[in-house]
Amino acid sequence: MTESADPVDPSGDPSSPSGGSGWKDRLAKQRQQLEVHKERATAEFADRRERHRAVQVGIEIYERDRDAFGSVLGSAIAMRLFLFMASLSVAVVGLVNLVTRGKGFSSALSSAGITGQVASQVDSASQGSTGRHITFLLTGLFLSASAGRSLTGVLAASSAGAWGMRAQGAKATMRTAARVTALVALIAVTASLLNRARASFGLAVGTSSLAANAVAMGLGWFFVCLALPRTSRDPSAVLPGAALFGVVMTMVQAFMQWYLPGRIANASETMGTLGFTVATLGYLFIIGRVMAGSLVVNAVLWEEVGSLAEAAFSLPVLRKLPARSPRLVTFFDLEPRTDAAPGATAEPTAEPTGSEISSADS
Repeated sequence: MTESADPVDPSGDPSSPSGGSGWKDRLAKQRQQLEVHKERATAEFADRRERHRAVQVGIEIYERDRDAFGSVLGSAIAMRLFLFMASLSVAVVGLVNLVTRGKGFSSALSSAGITGQVASQVDSASQGSTGRHITFLLTGLFLSASAGRSLTGVLAASSAGAWGMRAQGAKATMRTAARVTALVALIAVTASLLNRARASFGLAVGTSSLAANAVAMGLGWFFVCLALPRTSRDPSAVLPGAALFGVVMTMVQAFMQWYLPGRIANASETMGTLGFTVATLGYLFIIGRVMAGSLVVNAVLWEEVGSLAEAAFSLPVLRKLPARSPRLVTFFDLEPRTDAAPGATAEPTAEPTGSEISSADS
């Protein structure tokens, strides 16, 4: 009589003497396969990073943005933009009503794309005596100055982090604050002009005005970046970020002014100021994130690709100009440079600054 073989547990339970070894073997084999795939993917990624310059620059931008806390600083910029624009709006309401004596304010709100319950509340708040309008104006100016000071400090900290500078270099100046104020005013004005162009001349003319809007927004951010701390005096170092900001902001403004006005109005009627606030905060978050990201793009492209000014002055037509003009060499920072690694000590070389108003808010 033959002995029967040990029964095999089909469930593969590790507690079973017969099924435990098979389960462990399968798990070990799958783990080995995952390790092989991981090593293969890592090697392929490293190979592509070495062979393709665009991939290398893109990864460097991502890593620099992560190391500089771009998402956090972008959110901080967005919140301060909200506070700054809200307080500045209060000042504008008071000023406009002092000048017009409360007449024509509804049409101004409609031109800016503010409709629904929010427009009704703002219009009712604008009604009142001259003393009330003066109070609005003075209060709005004080609050906007405080918020603008904080906003400028965060922008300076974001620029210093993108360029690998220490916190001592993240100093905000009165010149920077003035340029930030002008940029915020430019954003509001261009948004209003886009909305009026679409309403008055149709979609064709409004679409053709997008190019002019992108140039205006890019120039505004370019002059702001010139006043922020960085490790190079070269103005061309901030051109890529300015171009990126102009294009993205134009796309966002077109979306907000042409696609969302009706939706924002409906949301405002059903949810009051909450719907308008949510839409505004989302809009400002995109602005803040693009600002922080464009600063990183400036730093990485200048370090990895090189200076646009150096490339321009290397052309045969312009090659002799730096030798004839030492001021040109100083202005465009055409002297030989050594690339500093991120995090190394560097002195800020932004434009000549006025009195310091603040460092970055903690």
